[in-house]
Amino acid sequence: MRFGHLGQLLPKSLLPVTESETLLSRNLDHLYQARIREVVISTSPENFLLLKPFVERYDKLAANSGFRSYPTTVFSNPLHKISSLAALGEIISNYTRRKYLMTFGDMFFSNNPYLAIGDLAVADLNLVGAYAHPDENDIQKGGLVLVRDGECKRFFLRPSNTLECEGLQCWSGITMLTTEVAEDLREFVRTPHSPIEEDFINFSISKGRRFCVYEVDRFINVNTYSDYIDILTSQL
Repeated sequence: MRFGHLGQLLPKSLLPVTESETLLSRNLDHLYQARIREVVISTSPENFLLLKPFVERYDKLAANSGFRSYPTTVFSNPLHKISSLAALGEIISNYTRRKYLMTFGDMFFSNNPYLAIGDLAVADLNLVGAYAHPDENDIQKGGLVLVRDGECKRFFLRPSNTLECEGLQCWSGITMLTTEVAEDLREFVRTPHSPIEEDFINFSISKGRRFCVYEVDRFINVNTYSDYIDILTSQL
């Protein structure tokens, strides 16, 4: 809705961002380059009809080029009408795994942000990927994490009351969840909490869960048309 008329034509993740990539294909390439082999795309039933054939073609091209041979799952998830957290809870219920890596389809990363996860994932950690060198413009956009000694202490959707805090970083949306935090999510979505991801992670932190922070390079969260223009004109 924030993307105006262009957002009514197709999902943001299918927007071209380079001569050969869309937001979605770029993120998928990054995931597979990091040897993350099981990828589930959760989308609304309406967008499913557009994303499914795109991903099938992407998989076919990847297999023919020898890039990889394992398919991507596209999940038609009506709970996106409630919130992305409710939709994530549905995915976790359908795919029982030891760990889950949450990321978003409308993030443009200057460099592959998942490459560091392979080594970090060996330990039983919850992880948050964040950009550690925000400027004033980054801070004003919100989506901040307060970091102390390499751990996330709190999330902030907006920068109010945090401008004088040291240790602010910009959250990339990338979050690795253990099964304990997955259980926290099930509890969170069953009660009348905020549907915002930051509030859920704060809820989990309040229960004693620890989230280690690793650094990613600069990124653009494509919320508006001007963000998209930033991608096309940026030197990231």
